[in-house]
Amino acid sequence: MPVILASGYAKLAPDPDPAIVRLAKPFQQEDLAGAIAASMKIAAGRTVIPFRSR
Repeated sequence: MPVILASGYAKLAPDPDPAIVRLAKPFQQEDLAGAIAASMKIAAGRTVIPFRSR
């Protein structure tokens, strides 16, 4: 699942997870669009494992 971490808190770890896109507040609409595009690109490269019921 794509994740975007939007935070105004400055003391977060630099890269909590490479699959999480960081978006610093305040942000512009263009910044949000870029973050969405980046998170969708990361998600597209992942493998989906289907759920198998018993």
